Parts: sequence; structure tokens; C-alpha cells
Amino acid sequence: PAFMKAGSIALADGVLRIEDDAAVWTDALLARPEFQRNCREIWQDLSPPEQQALLHLRQGTPVVGDAVQDLQAMGFVRATDAGATIFSPIFAAFLARMPATSTPVPAPAQEAAHPPLVADPASGVVWRNGHPLDVTLTNHEHHLLRYFLSHPGEVCTKDDLMAAVWPDDVLIDGVRDDRLAQLIKRLRAKIEPTPAKPTYIQTVRGRGYRLSI
Repeated sequence: PAFMKAGSIALADGVLRIEDDAAVWTDALLARPEFQRNCREIWQDLSPPEQQALLHLRQGTPVVGDAVQDLQAMGFVRATDAGATIFSPIFAAFLARMPATSTPVPAPAQEAAHPPLVADPASGVVWRNGHPLDVTLTNHEHHLLRYFLSHPGEVCTKDDLMAAVWPDDVLIDGVRDDRLAQLIKRLRAKIEPTPAKPTYIQTVRGRGYRLSI
């Protein structure tokens, strides 16, 4: 809509005519401050992987991965028989004129992988492979996950986990073990792709648990 509005204003101002070719439209619109501002706002709203994907597409480099799929879902990339293409030739021209594109961007062998698990302490959102999970963690579940994430690959004893989640509670062994086991079961149900066959929170028999990422 912003691009259409800018084009309509240019027509009304007499800067452009309907019969002008695409190159004239591109040069005229990119010379207008309001159009440049619209393009910059679009660019700044994109994540670094999405920006990188657009730059590669502008250079004619085939790109696949989550970033391209996200751009397509937002309408910034269209799927064609020849592959993905930027939604607007004028926006593609804007990218070509950006200082950052004066040096060719090397094509990656593959898109950088997202961290397997991320827990945002401020929002409480849990991300798995770059995608937010539609789950809500309790305070105890969040404390437990944060502790695991701060000790990836390490065997965390039951005492370590209990101290991280319930630092002020004193429980006898049987009650303590059951309480921790139930909490881990609930957390697995929320973050594991297949909770019955956990791939992240693994039981280390006789020792405790380990976060494998």
C-alpha cells in the first residue's frame, strides 16, 4: 500500500505518467524522500537473516531456508518457476543502491542454524529452532529450563536442579524426587517435539539429567 500511495502521489504531481516505462518509474520513485523512507522502514523491520536472504536474491543467488519462507509469508518474496524473487522490482532496485550491496555478499553454503532452544527471560517466550512455541511456562518450569540452558551438555544432579528451582524448600528425598520428576515431565511436554522420546532433556540414569542441544 505504501508503494501504491507513493506512485499515486508521483502521478498527481506530474512527475510520472502511466505510459512511462519501468526504468523511469524506478528512478523517479527512488528519488522521492518518502519512498526512500518507506523502503528503509521495510528493510529495518526485517531480521538479519531475512536481510541477508534478500541481498542474495538481489544478486541472483538461490537461497532456501526459514528466512525465505518467512519473507514469502510476509509478501516480500514470491515463488516462481525459476525460484524465489523479490516482490517488487523497485524495492530490488533500492537494495541494489544500498551502500551495503556495493561489496558482493558471499553466498553461504547453507543458512546459519538457529539455536535449538532459547528462553527469553523478559517475555517468557521459548524458541525452538528459530520458531516461537505456543506454550506458557510456569515460573518453576522457566527456572528449570533456564538452568539447563546455562549448563548445556552437563549432567545436572537432582540437588543442583532442586536448588535452582526451589532454593528455599526443604523436602525429604522421596517427595523431592517425585516433585522434580513431575516438573521435568511437564517441561518436556511443552518443549520436546516428541515428549515420549525426549531429545533435549535426557535422563542420565543414577546421576540426574542433561540438556542435549
